[in-house]
Amino acid sequence: MSDAYNGLVTLLLRMEGVNGSPYFRDDSNFPKIVTVNGNAAISTAQSKWGYGSGYFDGSGDFLTIPASAAFNIGTGDFTFESWVYIAGNSPPNGNNARDAYVFRLDGDITHLIKIVGSASTTGTGFGIWDGSHWGGVYVTISQNAWHHLAQSRKNGVVYSFLDGNAVGSGYNYAYSLGVSNKTLYVGGCDVAGWNRTLNGYIQDMRLTLAGRYISSFTPPSRLENPANPLNLSLTTQYYDASGGYWIKGSVDELGVAGSYRVRLFERRTGRCVRETWSAADGSYSFPYLAYRDQ
Repeated sequence: MSDAYNGLVTLLLRMEGVNGSPYFRDDSNFPKIVTVNGNAAISTAQSKWGYGSGYFDGSGDFLTIPASAAFNIGTGDFTFESWVYIAGNSPPNGNNARDAYVFRLDGDITHLIKIVGSASTTGTGFGIWDGSHWGGVYVTISQNAWHHLAQSRKNGVVYSFLDGNAVGSGYNYAYSLGVSNKTLYVGGCDVAGWNRTLNGYIQDMRLTLAGRYISSFTPPSRLENPANPLNLSLTTQYYDASGGYWIKGSVDELGVAGSYRVRLFERRTGRCVRETWSAADGSYSFPYLAYRDQ
């Protein structure tokens, strides 16, 4: 099914792969490098569907993604959504609450979804914070079950959803969110005493710079990669005279050739094995590949 917001998807972490793999891939229109901190990894112990999910053990596990203009939401519309499975309580933070970050910007300032916890349990609500203004809802998010969480802002009003059901009627929240020069955190952060690490699993996390939902909806099924405006073609694979294996091809965006970042991934694990930039005419190559990189 086509997605009317396809071109506005700026983050898509499906978090599927081989059990125990530390490789996470952003499948959005604007792919970014994802770095593992702690023991965060793909796990097939739990998944909403497909091949596993991202596992965070509640003790220093989180992902980081470098600063990007794709996260500069400002006062505009956005939708953040993700499937989350709370496997147990998070450790208490500086105010003794067992909160858990699902998605954070700006180190310890802005978050688009924080799961709220009390002194005794994780999962008493979820909300948004710009560093000065809290906006959220209080609703039970049961543990040991998959739940779809979504926060969607349209025309300055934020709407909250649990499993597609509207929680409340929306609230005014026109404050600026996100900046382009700060790191993004998933599943926790690195601020001592306030890292709010998730004890559980995450799958199909998506950020869209549009207000997708303003009323109850059926949560999306397994997310597919958005149609990318980049046309990446593989034109040649060959061995040179010395026996080295090469891959060559070309890339353009909407028919316009140019210099684009091109990455080569291992299909089985999602591991990025090479990165290069195409020439002005769109041509690129990955020379001297080892057999394990093919």
